[in-house]
Amino acid sequence: MEFKSRTIKEIAEMIYGYFKAEKSFFRYRSSKYLTEFFQDCGTDHCHDGSSRSPWVSDALRQILAEPSPGANAPPETFARVIRTLMDPGDAVNEGPERSGALALLNTALAREGFDAFYGPDKQCYMRHLGTGAVAGPMASPHRPFTESERRKRELLTLYLEGASEDELIADVLLPLCPRARTADTVQRGQSYKRPSAPADNDARTHRAPASARNLRLVSNETG
Repeated sequence: MEFKSRTIKEIAEMIYGYFKAEKSFFRYRSSKYLTEFFQDCGTDHCHDGSSRSPWVSDALRQILAEPSPGANAPPETFARVIRTLMDPGDAVNEGPERSGALALLNTALAREGFDAFYGPDKQCYMRHLGTGAVAGPMASPHRPFTESERRKRELLTLYLEGASEDELIADVLLPLCPRARTADTVQRGQSYKRPSAPADNDARTHRAPASARNLRLVSNETG
């Protein structure tokens, strides 16, 4: 999706706070806080210390170039940018309803056929003016792992790197699928055929192979 350069420039100014402090409806964001802003939007954009206006504008162009869920819907990431920008907790020189900020944003978005509004959940959404379709941001997949989750991930990685195919089946797949384990045991049991008795009919000297005896033990334990 492409926005006009003027629209991108105006939204970029809202993001980094290009307004006089006493009249601004948007937070002022320096380099560190620009990086933090885009991280909160679920992106990897990290400010490199260059001029804020072209850098933010370029980041917005890259976000708008991402795949869109529909012809009249912006990319999910851009919807998160608008939601983060319009967080009621970031209100400046006005109340949490942010009517002044919303008016400025909608002046820019109307140029592209959209407007923004607050839902009952106090989150900001974009709506296509022609179809009325609402673009809602999905939950960000970039939530940091907790310490416990990181440890579990490390242990899982170590296991997967050293486990054989048989170990994966026995330790992971079969415990998850008890029916598959039972079917596998039965199938292997059916494939075993008892050898014919020796010519001298001495049943005392005839025993099934050890693997078959072990299989019957497993079958008894799981039966």
